[in-house]
Amino acid sequence: MFVSVNTIPVPHQDMVSRMEENFKKSVSDLHKIDGFIRFELWKQEGQVKAVSYWETKEAFDNYINSEDFQKHHHESSGNKNQAQVEYYEAKEF
Repeated sequence: MFVSVNTIPVPHQDMVSRMEENFKKSVSDLHKIDGFIRFELWKQEGQVKAVSYWETKEAFDNYINSEDFQKHHHESSGNKNQAQVEYYEAKEF
């Protein structure tokens, strides 16, 4: 399993609800993409972590090179340089 953890700074707490709504709208599209498993939004003071789970890295790469990815990230383009992304290979036991 491949996991992407995108840490996004949230300087104003009122931005969290708007971000949460945007993620809720996007997740239904994600379920239509081959290899997508699930999405979680982790909230912490001053940041959120957008965590997506994929069957393989190839499935994730296909998503980030798709029109869906562009559509889902159009509003975040101004915050892109501040976000930090980490990738993990995960084993489920």
